[in-house]
Amino acid sequence: YNTAGEDRHAGYRRALAAHGIPYDERLVAEGDFSQESGYRAMQQLLPAAPDAVFVASDLMGIGAQRAIRESGLRIPDDIAIVGFDDFPHAAYAEPPLTTIRQPIERLGPIAIEILQQAIAQNGLVESKVLPVELVIRET
Repeated sequence: YNTAGEDRHAGYRRALAAHGIPYDERLVAEGDFSQESGYRAMQQLLPAAPDAVFVASDLMGIGAQRAIRESGLRIPDDIAIVGFDDFPHAAYAEPPLTTIRQPIERLGPIAIEILQQAIAQNGLVESKVLPVELVIRET
């Protein structure tokens, strides 16, 4: 079961609440972590005229960038965009995609550790949250 999208959405809602900003469903669109779903989701969001978007994956971010460009808007002048993962192609997107880097190299060993723990404890394990880093590519 992959909760990445749900966790990132929950983080978005917590950030809004922490800054006293009301949640607006018109500013949220779901995708499936693919480039095409990022494109479709951004098309849904454009009528709401957001100043910035956070996209749950870099692949979706690249798709969202395409939708923004096709609408005649400029990144980041008209709409700022931030992805998540630091997928290698994000640096070569047009413009290069600002992103949240997660420590990919640590995910495999931690997954093995969690699996071993689950086996030893009959499925009872704690989730792990790893530190992330903002990678600003173009301002």
